[in-house]
Amino acid sequence: MDLRAEIMKTKFTINNLKSRYIDIVYQLHGERASSVRVVELGSGKTSDYKISDGGNRLICYETDSIGSVELEFLHDHKVEVRIVSIYNRKSRLDFLNLSEWDCVDKESFDKNRLEVIESSKNLRPYLQWFVTWKCNYKCNYCWQEVTEEVYRSERHNTEKVEAWASAFNKINPIELYFTGGEPTLYKDITKLISMINEGINLSMTTNFAGSFRLDKWFDEVPVDRMGNVCASVHPTQIKDVNAFFDKVLRYTDHYGSERFQLEMVNHPMNTAIIPEQTLRDFCERHNIRLAIDQYTSVFDDEDPDQDGTDRALYDNIIRVENISNLDFPSLSSKAVHSEEPLPITSEESRLPVFCPAGSLRVNIDALGDAYTCMSAVDRSKLFGNYSLPHYKPLGNILDGTFERLNEPVICWEKFRCSACDYQRVGKHWRKMDDGFDKQLPICG
Repeated sequence: MDLRAEIMKTKFTINNLKSRYIDIVYQLHGERASSVRVVELGSGKTSDYKISDGGNRLICYETDSIGSVELEFLHDHKVEVRIVSIYNRKSRLDFLNLSEWDCVDKESFDKNRLEVIESSKNLRPYLQWFVTWKCNYKCNYCWQEVTEEVYRSERHNTEKVEAWASAFNKINPIELYFTGGEPTLYKDITKLISMINEGINLSMTTNFAGSFRLDKWFDEVPVDRMGNVCASVHPTQIKDVNAFFDKVLRYTDHYGSERFQLEMVNHPMNTAIIPEQTLRDFCERHNIRLAIDQYTSVFDDEDPDQDGTDRALYDNIIRVENISNLDFPSLSSKAVHSEEPLPITSEESRLPVFCPAGSLRVNIDALGDAYTCMSAVDRSKLFGNYSLPHYKPLGNILDGTFERLNEPVICWEKFRCSACDYQRVGKHWRKMDDGFDKQLPICG
């Protein structure tokens, strides 16, 4: 139900709640980022959200009330916030209550949703485990390093190896992929590998630095146990290039080169130390697969030809503090009502799809929290408890609260997600509605 007619009031009520999830579409003017407080009248519950500019944006308030709820907004007096629309979801994953929109073809919606469920329900999942966010390198082109206040500040993985092994074996994925940070900083990783059920395929990306101790691997990891091991080459961080290549050859002499790969980002600082052709020649001589990744700017001011993240917006979001009751008037009393319809788009990457992320593909962080996708990990780190419902943890694999989703996620942001695992989930995508052509609001 769209409550735009009541939004000019300081207080407004949602009757006949369908779920606890209330989507609020807004526009921010006057600052790149700010914060807004939602107050649940009656219970006194308050929730603070970081908000940002850039057209229609979205937050989702989660009420503890049953039946009906009365809400009020507070915001910074220096900014203008325009409430575009408010929707009460039918369920956690029913973004904007889209299943009940008049412009959504219900038959197409239900058919496509069921197709995604049927195509993936009996498949074992793929797990991507961020073993730790810590890294022994400091590459200035790494998205985790340039946002270190979000990622590098988290505590180390200290859980006992037996607990991790038990959790992974219980889920029984088709593949468990170790990444990070640098996964070999976890001192028990070789012991863990020995405890994972043999029916689970193992793969890893590593920087192959000092924490990857070859003698320990040779002693504890059988030749045929690991699947693909990808060693990422970071010339600016490698103290001795020749020693690095010697280490590669020692590894491939022991384990073979068939399931080993080198990878390098063609950042100018990298190729100035190890030219791309030098790396290609080395791999060709030793029958090693090579991937050269195109350098993509993390922030927009690094390369004007690439669509990086807005650095000013990111910096503003990081600096935003929670608001004070004494400093801010009611948002609703100054809100500007908008009747603007959602824009039409023909860009396929901006149209919503049903995606089996959270069911077929699950991302696990260093504390055991499970997420639908890499975007969920990123936004959950940035926005904390007030990220959108499908970006929050699905539970924790260590304490038994994790369950795979049995419904597909509606995704409408794949146009800006460079970390989308489309190789695993893309073939299962179905349009939310074959005829839907609206550009949905961006999260955050």
